[in-house]
Amino acid sequence: MKFLLLAIFLLLKTPAVAQTIDWAKVHSTTAAAIDDLYNLRYAEAEAGCNDVIKQAPGEPRGYFYKAMVYYTRFSNAGDDADYKAFLKTSQQVEQVCAKLLKNNGKDSRAMFYMGGILGYRGLLHYKAEKHLDAVSDGKKAVGFLEDALEADSSNADAKMGLGLFQYLISQAPPFLKPALSLAGLSGDRAKGLRQLEFAAANGIYSKPEARAWLASFYQSEENFPRAQSHLSALVTQFPKNGWFRLQLAQLLLFQMRKSDEAIMQGQKILLIINEIPQPERAKLNVQANFGLGVAHFFKNNYAESSEFLKKVIVDNSNVNLVREANIQLGMMLEISGNRVGAVNYYQKAAERDDVKKLLKKPMTSGDIAVVKADNFFRAGDYDEAISSTNEPLKSNFPDNIKARLEYIAGRAFFEKGSFAEAEKRFLKATVLKPEDDVWVTPFSYYRLGLAQVKSGNKEAALSSFEKAASFKDFEQEEYLQKQVKREISRIK
Repeated sequence: MKFLLLAIFLLLKTPAVAQTIDWAKVHSTTAAAIDDLYNLRYAEAEAGCNDVIKQAPGEPRGYFYKAMVYYTRFSNAGDDADYKAFLKTSQQVEQVCAKLLKNNGKDSRAMFYMGGILGYRGLLHYKAEKHLDAVSDGKKAVGFLEDALEADSSNADAKMGLGLFQYLISQAPPFLKPALSLAGLSGDRAKGLRQLEFAAANGIYSKPEARAWLASFYQSEENFPRAQSHLSALVTQFPKNGWFRLQLAQLLLFQMRKSDEAIMQGQKILLIINEIPQPERAKLNVQANFGLGVAHFFKNNYAESSEFLKKVIVDNSNVNLVREANIQLGMMLEISGNRVGAVNYYQKAAERDDVKKLLKKPMTSGDIAVVKADNFFRAGDYDEAISSTNEPLKSNFPDNIKARLEYIAGRAFFEKGSFAEAEKRFLKATVLKPEDDVWVTPFSYYRLGLAQVKSGNKEAALSSFEKAASFKDFEQEEYLQKQVKREISRIK
């Protein structure tokens, strides 16, 4: 009996054998979880992260990407439970990283995960309008990320985090800048983009996140080809991610005027829609149907457009899209000669000033000509846009109609690279007197200047830009003034 007790005592006192970690398996499991995350397979991603934690409980990556599951799902679906789960898991990331840094203050990976989780928590605080908390977490995040790069300058994932904050801080709204300044935070737009591009090319786990942020930033800067490049890479890598595909479809449709490509992307969303979890499935479904409806409207394919827009109305989950669908369905009926049917749709969106005008006064043949020509331009069918202006411009339409038609034709010629012809059309638009659409004249001067720059006549372009800047109190004045200022600075 004494020997048995002694044996038990010795077993209890014997140190446990350290867990042998298969780091190759940890990496592959993490990569698979990230793939599930970006393909919107949240349950699988969460299970994968739990597996990583089980394999390497003292390592932060499993906890970090588990937190990112909740962050992503909250960002897409707005579930408060995911918000709380993210906050709880972010604390676990901090605890694990703190232990690692206590043992090794130069652990670059631990500093990256600490900075990363604090950074994303700061972003959620900002969304919740907890601005002081956002700045506090942001300051700590930047500090850890800078230390991570100081410890290991090749840490591409840390460059992604630091690049993100360099850019975001540089673009912070005016009301937040005093708090950022007090915290000693100053951004660098160009450096931020460079670091994000480096991470997009070289990151271990951060490539897709870097691409997603770059796509968003390039869109805001109107660098649409670069945004398209990153979004195209994302939808290729993560074909089940309807949000990436929706972003690409909207970019192609509204910014790049590639309606056929946008239609293809919208159709692909509908093909995978049943594989997307709720409530994101419902949100993506209505957005895809609306985009397809608008794309066909731009192509002046009214039967196809109506089919998709009516689905938006039946769904009735997005008030703004339902209103826009009613307006476009009304316009298509009126263009087709059904004024009574058009009014029925207009009345469902009567709170808008432009709709009040449509209810008060039927569209004229000139109005219809403008809509059709503008649609073709928006669809990227520049030859058809130009052709559709020829006959109306021979008619006895008022100046506001003719000015808009000349403006549309000028833009179409510009996009085709026919800058001399574009100059002629914009110049014609500037000499007309559009009483109702006063925006046409300053925008025509601006576009005239752009065409003159392309033709090498910078002196004439400068004069056109200055004339554009001289107009006041018109639709989109602030946008135009910003664009004109940028073009003048380029010339000087």
